[in-house]
Amino acid sequence: MVHAAGAMREEFFSRTIPLGTRIAAVESPFNFIDHPDASIFFDLEPDPDNREFYQRLSPLPVIVNSVIDGLSAYRYLPNIARINAWPGMINRSILELVCKDPLTTKNIEICLNKMTWNYRFVPDIPGMVSARMIAMIINEAYFALGEKVSSREEIDIAMRTGTNYPLGPFEWASRIGVGKVLQLLQKMNEENGRYNIAPALLEEVQISA
Repeated sequence: MVHAAGAMREEFFSRTIPLGTRIAAVESPFNFIDHPDASIFFDLEPDPDNREFYQRLSPLPVIVNSVIDGLSAYRYLPNIARINAWPGMINRSILELVCKDPLTTKNIEICLNKMTWNYRFVPDIPGMVSARMIAMIINEAYFALGEKVSSREEIDIAMRTGTNYPLGPFEWASRIGVGKVLQLLQKMNEENGRYNIAPALLEEVQISA
């Protein structure tokens, strides 16, 4: 079962779904009552206020789109796992997941193996792996922009053609949302002061607020 809407829902269903696998899309996580036979629940638009509801679903694995906040935001509920489902991430070849409970990890592995989806469990840190890397690349691009090294368009072209990235840093920022990128960088800076935030990025977030 998956709770998602709009582009997030389209991206999720763009993944290959094997024959015999039934995925129900719901408008609200509380629609789970209509699907009591579900073996896994993806909440790609989660609300921390739903923690008690998630707990009632135990031992059903609940995979929440929580890129910035760690499992502590969900009180380390044993049936909760995190997934990196920022725009452009959910349909990548390898899903990034965080889970600390052995039983929940095993149940997730059983479900994803049946779906033939590749995945990797990563540390419970803000941004996991890919989002941290992309946020830092975006931040450096904003430093370059602020220092007038080049234009947005030229920086994007250079990254796409020079590194074979699918998107340039400003294209990633637009797709993800500069506000989310800033939040992640701020979290990363709290744990390690080396992640200085580009003034041009801060300015853009303030203008768009």
